[in-house]
Amino acid sequence: MIICLGANDILARPLQDNVRIIRQSLNHLHHAYPGVKIVWSDILNRQHYTGLSNQASGAHVKKCLNRVGRKHSEFYIEHHLISYRLPLFFDEVHLNSFGNNFFLCHLTRFLLYIELAC
Repeated sequence: MIICLGANDILARPLQDNVRIIRQSLNHLHHAYPGVKIVWSDILNRQHYTGLSNQASGAHVKKCLNRVGRKHSEFYIEHHLISYRLPLFFDEVHLNSFGNNFFLCHLTRFLLYIELAC
């Protein structure tokens, strides 16, 4: 099971609320679906976080939430190659068609790697 959390609303609640929700949700999935491997897909980097004057705090929240998601999953996928500095976004936030294809290929390659490794 792949968990992919977008960054649109990560700043709508206090960080500790989001941490608690992610932790509880992943623990619930582990108990509800024993034997299912959970894969955390890191929240993508973005150039602009809505409602923030200090964009570094958005990156900090993203990093904290990714850390929690990774800790409570069997596997995690980092997306270092997906950067807002590349032509993968049609604005400062959303992936364009090429970016979506790149993202999906990255997920597919990772799942194939897990299948071969396990």
